Amino acid sequence: MSLVALDVSDVGRSWGDIALPYTYVWNVGHYQFRPGSDRLLLDAEEIARTRAIDVMGYDIEWARAHRGPAREGVRDLIRIRSSDLPRFVEDLHTYDFEMIDASHELSKAELDELMVIAHTREPKAGMLDPLTWASLYVSNHDACYMWQEARSNDLLRATVSRALVNFTIASSHTDLDVTAPTPRVLDHLIEPATAWTAPQDMVTLSDDAIRLAICRGDWKLGQNLPRETAYIVQYRFKAGTWEWLAA
Repeated sequence: MSLVALDVSDVGRSWGDIALPYTYVWNVGHYQFRPGSDRLLLDAEEIARTRAIDVMGYDIEWARAHRGPAREGVRDLIRIRSSDLPRFVEDLHTYDFEMIDASHELSKAELDELMVIAHTREPKAGMLDPLTWASLYVSNHDACYMWQEARSNDLLRATVSRALVNFTIASSHTDLDVTAPTPRVLDHLIEPATAWTAPQDMVTLSDDAIRLAICRGDWKLGQNLPRETAYIVQYRFKAGTWEWLAA
């Protein structure tokens, strides 16, 4: 699944509820400042320690792409409890971010295998296929592009639900709480092998409701958005209800 306009902090709570006991995080773009300082945090381990999270850090300089001189003491791969992930990513704005869950604390051989796969696989090759100990993988880029793999639909449903709520709030400029989409709406949006967009300039807004135009088709940055509306998703503000309508 590939999403636009979604930050890793938006999936933190769902990840904490769904993931296996341990989470490994790496490739964190360092745009988070230490509270009360204008100095960038050094690495993922320091971010966790600043947030009072129990963490184990690993030096993975050997796996860093486009290697320059080794950065002594930098620990860019960390292990935390999955239940701590929501606190780790809360309000954390990064340029890149990757994480995978695990059923147990990984051995050195398993960590090496993880880093080799992460840095050598083809862009759309699956991360989970060779890793029997994992059930979830998420990669976030520039706080807006998200790639997700899962062995069940639980995180997928939670992520699409959050993305739709975020988009509805941003497009309606409302101060009201927006309830989560109904299972019927989500079932349509996560239909297998289906790609869609909801162009913001095709949103229609009234005092009572907002309508999002669901356009079928793939889209990448630099391309024109699909413009043919296949369905309408409608949210009624006062009733707090969602509807899936024919175009």
